[in-house]
Amino acid sequence: MQEFEMDDLKTSIVRSLDGQNEALFPHLAYLLQDLWEIGASPGHFIQLICKNDLENKIAKAVDLGCGKGAVAIQLAKNFGWQVDGFDAMPAFIQEARQWSKKHGTENVCSFNVCDIRELVKTAGRYDLVILGSIGSVFGSIEETLRAIRPCLFQTGYVLLDDGYQKSETIHSLHQIPTRENAIQHIRKAGFVIIDEITYSPDFISASNQEIYSAIQHRVLELEKKYPETKQLFQNYLAIQRQENSALENDITCVTWLLKYSVDHD
Repeated sequence: MQEFEMDDLKTSIVRSLDGQNEALFPHLAYLLQDLWEIGASPGHFIQLICKNDLENKIAKAVDLGCGKGAVAIQLAKNFGWQVDGFDAMPAFIQEARQWSKKHGTENVCSFNVCDIRELVKTAGRYDLVILGSIGSVFGSIEETLRAIRPCLFQTGYVLLDDGYQKSETIHSLHQIPTRENAIQHIRKAGFVIIDEITYSPDFISASNQEIYSAIQHRVLELEKKYPETKQLFQNYLAIQRQENSALENDITCVTWLLKYSVDHD
């Protein structure tokens, strides 16, 4: 594992997984052990790729903040692409490699531990950059897209899974942009929206319930093992409930297919 500022990195990882206390970091792998898909929907990515006839326009993709590899593996399996996945959680990368073997994609998928904030400066160029619900690791949507530009061929695409407010009220947990502001961020970064899929309320509700139940089960186990830190785990569950409420009532989740605008250069 390369050298990077671990304190800052731990905070970034915890926040990207809906936590607020760095003390959760050693427990994240245990809390999330029952979940393979963390965040973005591989199905939405596949739909957008097929709908826009990109199967043969992409040969090599990179998944930044790949988690346990669910998106990378399913894209490689469906389209035969080379997909490189990177994440700062060693436990996630280890599991991603195991899943890749199970799905027979170990020859076309690679998974490595790194700080993606540093990786984007030297990773080389890809036909597709995948940003699957990574939150504010790079900053705002505009800052994120500017940061990943060095990884993208001029003719390349971006799959961005994110969200925007349903109203003008800023949600208390995050500085979520309105749809208008999100689109402005995308345009200012030099990208155009080719297509999008909005998550249905039923999908969000079912996903939230599945994820919360899995985490709650593991929280109960950790509370028995570490009774002195019970409040830490209860706070994490409380944040999950707040996040779920926001996702179901205040935020529209969306997957965008983006392309860099040559006219922007």
